[in-house]
Amino acid sequence: MGSIGEYLRLTAEELERVQQDYDWAWNLMEDVREGEEHFEPGPADALCYASDMAWPLLRVLLGRAGFPVDVSHG
Repeated sequence: MGSIGEYLRLTAEELERVQQDYDWAWNLMEDVREGEEHFEPGPADALCYASDMAWPLLRVLLGRAGFPVDVSHG
């Protein structure tokens, strides 16, 4: 058993709106995820990314890169 993380790429304007309107954010995420399930964009064009079970690898790579936030443990 493990955790699956999902990330949504946002514009600066969308990020501001997300902080004010959680329902809008949830609906946006569902719409993007559903659309990408059918369209299957490449990595450069995708707006939604699921880490699946890659947490240990992400922790190592982001740590080596000096990423300032621990995305796997908060």
